[in-house]
Amino acid sequence: MPAASQPDRRLRPISRQLAESRPAVGTAPSLQTRSHAYLDLLSGLDTTTSVSRVDTSAVRERVAAELAGAPVPVGIVARCHLGGSYVVHTLTWDLEAIVDHYKRHEPLPPELERARSLAAAGSYLAVEVYPEHLVCIRQDGHAIKVER
Repeated sequence: MPAASQPDRRLRPISRQLAESRPAVGTAPSLQTRSHAYLDLLSGLDTTTSVSRVDTSAVRERVAAELAGAPVPVGIVARCHLGGSYVVHTLTWDLEAIVDHYKRHEPLPPELERARSLAAAGSYLAVEVYPEHLVCIRQDGHAIKVER
């Protein structure tokens, strides 16, 4: 019988087979590393004034293409670099894509509010908001899922 501190070598081939038959953790389309073009798109949203309209179809198409068939987020929240008391900006898909910049004490739309602190902290380039979870996008494009 193997010692408690050593793994049973007989189980290794089976566990390797199981690992190979399952997708690796984090490879779901919404968790794939984001492309440089997508990161540039998100970064460019912060160059507008306090409320601005962006080309709805182009941005939505780029987001949908990036996510390769996965659901498009309800909205995207990111740290705002306009200065003054602006803290975060949002991109939503309601009637048309609108980039809104929010000051420290202004409430975000309820479905986006839960992403505010993650976005404002500056650890992530952006936070994609989905009904059941958040996906934090790091500066290097890596995606991290945060459950509700």
